[in-house]
Amino acid sequence: MAQQDVKPAPIRKADKSTWPPGVRAITADELEAIGVDHRGDLYWHGKHVQVRHPLVLNFWHTLLATGTALSAIALGLIEAIRFCLEIWAR
Repeated sequence: MAQQDVKPAPIRKADKSTWPPGVRAITADELEAIGVDHRGDLYWHGKHVQVRHPLVLNFWHTLLATGTALSAIALGLIEAIRFCLEIWAR
């Protein structure tokens, strides 16, 4: 890919109030090691920096997870009641 084919990444100002504790700004000596591509993906010393995205479930996955959790709770309650009834029956 030719250099002129790459779209420049937009410039974004940093909001340091949102940074977690212990994070610092890049120093002038470190600026040569960092880069971005046309999508805004980050590179450090030429290696892609992976950004983890939160797990997002669609409606059906959420419904399945909720049903599984409710089934596990119901089975636990049933077994607890059955266990108590066995002890009291003795």
